Amino acid sequence: MPVYLEAIAEAKKTITDSIVSGVLAGPWTIGIGLRGASELIRDAMKDPDYVHELMRFCTQMSIRFGEALYPLKAGLSYSEAPASCSLISPKMYRTFISPYHKQIVDHFKENKVGVGLHICGYADPILEDIVNTGVTNISIDAPSDLAKAVEVSRGKAVLIGNVSTNLFFSGSREEMKQAISNCLDIAPKDSGYILASGCEVPGVAPPEKVDWFMELANELSISA
Repeated sequence: MPVYLEAIAEAKKTITDSIVSGVLAGPWTIGIGLRGASELIRDAMKDPDYVHELMRFCTQMSIRFGEALYPLKAGLSYSEAPASCSLISPKMYRTFISPYHKQIVDHFKENKVGVGLHICGYADPILEDIVNTGVTNISIDAPSDLAKAVEVSRGKAVLIGNVSTNLFFSGSREEMKQAISNCLDIAPKDSGYILASGCEVPGVAPPEKVDWFMELANELSISA
């Protein structure tokens, strides 16, 4: 954690014209790190009380990590890659994860701090549940339907996403242009929508493709 905080501090020194945000592990992600994905999913079916006990502990850890960002004045977001409906059922999210996401959001709201949430993969069945946690922004991955996210989040949360990260690795400039254009066409104007990749850009992505994204985003957003 200290190294991560140092990295955020250095990023804030370098990036002075934009907001720098930390992305921390959410409680389900921490729980899977401690227990293992298959094991925790099995526990959720066979020993739900144990899973809730573990989630209460992991939620406190997620909150403590978030509070560590206070002195840095960095934005706060949580990533929950394994909370995706590509991996678990909507019922499992609603039972074992959503209540703890809301607990985190409520904690930081008391301190006037907004919280963002990213869930990888397919999240369409739980988009409304995510909105109902009270998060201020929702980052959605390419497999999720941006139009549906717009419908359920309108006036409640800012959307971020959801250009496929594959385009940063193997896509053509024209394919990236089309993906960006599609997002801008769907996202409502004046909604605060933030155009971004759906998930983390691969470390092996050619730098020129990141340049393409920035150039095309500027070009298309001006003409939109």
